[in-house]
Amino acid sequence: MKDLRRLLVYVRPYRSKLAIAFVFTLLVNGMVLLQPLIVKLLLNRVLEDKDLFFLNVTVLGFIVLVIFKGLLSYAQGYLMNDVGQRAIKRLRDEVYTHCQRLPLTFYEKWHTGEVLSRITNDVGRLTETLSTSIVYLVNDFIVVAGSLAWMFYKSWQMTVLTILVSPLIGVAVLRFGKWMREISERAQQKVADLATLVHETITGIQVVKSFTREDYEIKKFKAKNEEWYTATMKINQITLTQVPVVEFFTALGFCVVIWYGALEVITGKFTVGDMFAFWGYMLIATNPLNRLTGTYTNVQQSLAAAGRIFELLEQEREAHDTPGAKSLPSIKGAVEFQDVSFAYEGEDLVLKNVSLQVEPGQIVALVGPSGAGKTSTVGLIPRFYNPQSGRILVDGVDIRTITLKSLREQIAIVLQETLLFSGTIRDNIAYGKPDATTEEIVQAAKAANAHEFLEEFSKGYDTLVHERGIRLSGGQRQRIAIARALLRDPKILILDEATSSLDTESELAIQEALNRLMKGRTTFVIAHRLSTIRNADKIVTIEDGRIVEVGTHDELLARKGLYSRLYEAQFQDVEAV
Repeated sequence: MKDLRRLLVYVRPYRSKLAIAFVFTLLVNGMVLLQPLIVKLLLNRVLEDKDLFFLNVTVLGFIVLVIFKGLLSYAQGYLMNDVGQRAIKRLRDEVYTHCQRLPLTFYEKWHTGEVLSRITNDVGRLTETLSTSIVYLVNDFIVVAGSLAWMFYKSWQMTVLTILVSPLIGVAVLRFGKWMREISERAQQKVADLATLVHETITGIQVVKSFTREDYEIKKFKAKNEEWYTATMKINQITLTQVPVVEFFTALGFCVVIWYGALEVITGKFTVGDMFAFWGYMLIATNPLNRLTGTYTNVQQSLAAAGRIFELLEQEREAHDTPGAKSLPSIKGAVEFQDVSFAYEGEDLVLKNVSLQVEPGQIVALVGPSGAGKTSTVGLIPRFYNPQSGRILVDGVDIRTITLKSLREQIAIVLQETLLFSGTIRDNIAYGKPDATTEEIVQAAKAANAHEFLEEFSKGYDTLVHERGIRLSGGQRQRIAIARALLRDPKILILDEATSSLDTESELAIQEALNRLMKGRTTFVIAHRLSTIRNADKIVTIEDGRIVEVGTHDELLARKGLYSRLYEAQFQDVEAV
């Protein structure tokens, strides 16, 4: 019930439409409840009294009633569907917005396919509950209440016989509903597992093909798909079993009422019209009870989906701005680490008492063995993570006392794996500055050595980029990413292995573009190829989360320490090649 109450919160803003729909519902169901009385009148006045005029009036009135009921049903259905779809839209907006606000640590623990499944499949599962199931529940309650009221009025004995089987129906519905929710949760998890697998294999299709693992991935997918099939068929089994069980109890009650009602007619206590009207109301009341099984099943499946959605919404958002946080004005680019220690959630420290001072405009290279803590160090500057102890200062200001937005607006990052979004090349270059003019975009592309190859495309800057930029070479994607960073004109620049996966020709063009990008900016470079950082103002060697050396290329070589050993090892590898 907790999940249902939370779900109904998204319907609350549309109370006025719901109120109108409720009025229409009352009118529609009032007309439904009139139909057995019309049958009664026809049987008693027309067949017994042979009243032809009354026959014509009644039939004409019935036709008008059906037409009016149809119009009101349409209006009611439209309003309820509109409310349901708006509520789903609002929920999906909230889920997506929440996902955008989640920290990077969340995405390091959750599979992308799992998140996608909850935003799309699970939210979609709620549509029927919010748009139609609620309508059915309201309709059915009114119809059952109205029918039972007339039935009690006419014969409380027959009505009691009718409802004697109701507890049996209720127990069956509740029991089947509990099973349905449990199985639905498993089935929805299987869908999420499928989405995760598909996302991973499609994203890494080049790796799959290069290692000829297509058959392996197909086999794995089929196994996951079989698990989904088994869970889904279990849902179908429950649904298919539930319907005949409920229908049996309903038919049992119906047979008892027919037998008792026939006795009442024979003894003269009931007219034929009364008996048919009673049966009509019983049928009207029975249909909603039968439909309740399907409605309840849908609600249980939706509640299972709602639980998964609310679990996602309960994930803690990225660190909020501290109370009184101020906007960071334009900075010079000085960065200082003061005794900083950091650990990912539930893990050992990856940075231990790191202290480092960087002057504005300096180029600082971070080197060290894999896993030493280089990426973690630069990840703390834009506050992707917060240290467990120590402080990080930008222009002498603790970054925890300033707003995230004003801090990150003055930082640009170029990664080894360049991500381009679906859209045009123009959109991708202007991603960090959406209001950039065409001239600014072109200037940035020229500075990034991207303008020349972009001009060769038939649509130039308006060329569409497919997902992940797969129609562009690695070097072309990287130069677009550099243009994107240049256009933002950051004061602090982070380059994480920006040239490690490129061929020599592309690396030279990109290194030239990077040199322009780094000019006048405080730059942190994580470089695999140590030959590319010889001219850095400061080289920081990190090992096991600690800074072990700081100096220039020549100074560190002369010390014969870790940097010297790493450099000599790379040089020997090149010589061997």
